[in-house]
Amino acid sequence: NNTLVKGNEVFTGNGDNPLSVAYDPKNGLVYVTNYNGIVSVVNVSLKRVINTISLGGPCNVSATSIIYVPSNGLIYVAGLHSGLYLGYLKSEVVYVIDPSTNKVVDKIVLGPVPLTPISIGPIPLGMTFDPKNGLLYVASSFTNSVIAIDTVNNSIVANISVGKCPVSLAYDPSNGLLYVVNSESGTISVINTSTNKVVATIDVAPYLCLSSVVYDPDTGYIYVGVGGSRGENTQGQAGGLYVINPSTEEITANITSDLPSVTAMLFDPLTENIYLSTPSGIIIFDPENNSAIGQIPGSIVSPYGMAIDQSGNYLYVAAPGIGALSV
Repeated sequence: NNTLVKGNEVFTGNGDNPLSVAYDPKNGLVYVTNYNGIVSVVNVSLKRVINTISLGGPCNVSATSIIYVPSNGLIYVAGLHSGLYLGYLKSEVVYVIDPSTNKVVDKIVLGPVPLTPISIGPIPLGMTFDPKNGLLYVASSFTNSVIAIDTVNNSIVANISVGKCPVSLAYDPSNGLLYVVNSESGTISVINTSTNKVVATIDVAPYLCLSSVVYDPDTGYIYVGVGGSRGENTQGQAGGLYVINPSTEEITANITSDLPSVTAMLFDPLTENIYLSTPSGIIIFDPENNSAIGQIPGSIVSPYGMAIDQSGNYLYVAAPGIGALSV
């Protein structure tokens, strides 16, 4: 019914600035990344944190995104590691967590972080999993590339150059293509996951900061969120959604009415709606009519990453503004 569960806020323990959420269907637990390098393990039935997993401490690691991989039942956490690596002070890293023990079992170093202005602040390393080839794809915002990881042995098998500052990924199982949002280029890179090569680039809006992307299997379209404007030629737009037809690689709609800037998106297979994280809260978007149909009532402070449970009954939202998980 798109309402907040009573007593919905679960504070993430000694976590700080929760950014991303993953649901483990095997144990029914929710894993929340915090920017200070802590992963909070939440039992939603008990409405409390039952464990915390340190990735190295607040001075060493900033955890930004998280994903559950069904093929091996492991949790993957992407973030920034502070420490000398190949002459650089920071590196992009993916940590692997075994939910059966809640321990870090592997660490995959993606590469060094160049000393550029973009290295300031929590830049999300978007991730998605391709069940056909068993590869995990990670957006490397700093190196302008997408890195493919073989989840069988947790090794890097491909480094794919894309546009400037990739931040979000969406996989289309109907055509085997991966859509990559390049935030600072205002473009979408299209990757063929059978060859791990870029096969097309879709120009969206060079004057806007693109923030997120989802694939809707019902409409068959790709939806791209706008996180803000960049430069002087904003054309009056600082938020909204672009709708792309993957078959033609053309923009079919630019929806700005009643939509502020978008930080994250999630497709709900049960209601066939898309949830949008925005500064004003969680907005419910109907892809069939390309319109916002409502907003989850109540106060969710600065919502960010989201996840939905296996039943589709509950939506979990990271709220970095208050250091909590909303349900």
